[in-house]
Amino acid sequence: MTALAQELTDGVGAPDLDTTQIGPLANPTQFERVSRYMEIGKKEARLVIGGEPADIGTGAVLPTIFADVPDDATIVHTPPFSPTAICLSRPHG
Repeated sequence: MTALAQELTDGVGAPDLDTTQIGPLANPTQFERVSRYMEIGKKEARLVIGGEPADIGTGAVLPTIFADVPDDATIVHTPPFSPTAICLSRPHG
């Protein structure tokens, strides 16, 4: 999954480019909302990859994976509308 997120990171860009796989969020308000949830996720779970704005000046966020996410985490119940995967913790056995 990390390799896929890294591959998608290479495809983050402006919507008018043929190489873009993931473009900017709809508007600055949505970008701010997603950024807040990314910060919450970093406190609640283990960040595997991403979790940051894309450094392309378009209001895009990098594909993100959070692991070891507890069932009661905010990002489980109110997930950010962004390229984010949330991997829950489950007991073994």
